[in-house]
Amino acid sequence: MRENKEHNVAKPDQHAYTQSPSAHGRGIVPKTDFGRELLELRQKAITDGMKVRNADEILTEIEESRRS
Repeated sequence: MRENKEHNVAKPDQHAYTQSPSAHGRGIVPKTDFGRELLELRQKAITDGMKVRNADEILTEIEESRRS
């Protein structure tokens, strides 16, 4: 039988950061070390040329990949 262990995992309504409505990460205020790390990685990726896509662009890409 498998032992049930508690893990420190965020609940669905918890986030590692808060976000005000703005583009490209401005206005994001990390609440945790992990959130700060993710924000730093995101900002580095944008600086290195990663294109930030909106939800519609992501959904279109998913739909196109499913048709292939």
